[in-house]
Amino acid sequence: MKMFIPNKNGAHFTLSVGVTAQTLAQLGAALDVGTEGIVIQTESGDVRYSVNTTTPTASIGLLCREFDQPLPLTRQEADSLKLISSSDSTITVQLAQYSQIP
Repeated sequence: MKMFIPNKNGAHFTLSVGVTAQTLAQLGAALDVGTEGIVIQTESGDVRYSVNTTTPTASIGLLCREFDQPLPLTRQEADSLKLISSSDSTITVQLAQYSQIP
């Protein structure tokens, strides 16, 4: 089993997710090269997300509810992640980066 620790070189991001599906890069989150996984948590509402070629909508995609436990994603999933608000509001999402314990 892989073990992860916070990536000291990876910035913490506070993202504003709106009504258009966007990738992390489009939201302004540039992941560090040493990042092997992330966790996200919504703070001000629900978002939908996808980690494949599907573009989520307000009603299609996996649901991440406000204040759910932080959602862990692999680097591969993070690189293809798209997020969208499931309402007409802009939602705050927190993102932390992790690297693998050598």
